[in-house]
Amino acid sequence: VRRVRERHPSRALRRISLDPRLLPQLRARPKVWVKHKSFSLGEHKKNLEFLTLFRAGARCYLDAYAPRLAFDPRALRVAIHLRRGDVDGSFRRFVHDENVTRALDWIGDVARSVAPALAVDVHIFTSIGSRPWKYTRRFWTSADFDVFRRRGVSVHIDVEGRSGPAKHPALTTDAALLHMAHWSTADVFLAGHSSFSSIPALLNPNCVMAPMYTPNSAKRACVARLARARAAELSRA
Repeated sequence: VRRVRERHPSRALRRISLDPRLLPQLRARPKVWVKHKSFSLGEHKKNLEFLTLFRAGARCYLDAYAPRLAFDPRALRVAIHLRRGDVDGSFRRFVHDENVTRALDWIGDVARSVAPALAVDVHIFTSIGSRPWKYTRRFWTSADFDVFRRRGVSVHIDVEGRSGPAKHPALTTDAALLHMAHWSTADVFLAGHSSFSSIPALLNPNCVMAPMYTPNSAKRACVARLARARAAELSRA
């Protein structure tokens, strides 16, 4: 807030109020996101108080979007933020389709190994909009995501994305919040190389993985634990 006031006095923020208990944790920003490592809850133990307060504050937002979530309630829920709209294959941190499909393969294998009857419901959220003030053409079309559709993945495309002024800004904002609600509540969230993934990565208390989704023992154990829990929950229902 102080920086904004110093650089833009006309934009002084007068109505910001923070719980004083949050201030020490806000000053000690989580290091996990900066280093682009896995966002599993275990790596946030030093910021557990901050996360508890942060998630409690977001509960109203998540509850409001809960009825609109597209997840199958009887499956392991996997959500992916696939950054496409404003980047092409030359982007330094571009996540290729193969990175995603390989991740889906090992996640499915782990889930089936502990809960053979459990389905895996996968949803990709992406955009095909570009930045009109920077690029003169779009890099992507809906057909570029057929490789995922053939695998039974549900692909959700925000055409406008965050690529500039939209004809219906409220609808674009609503779509963005709905995407974030899916990422925040998924059993497994594959985050994108984008700051758009940072808030859902903190809100999600389950398995959150940063690109390139390379498997390791901790990630496999996390997926297995959630698959067992989901299967046990369904068996009791």
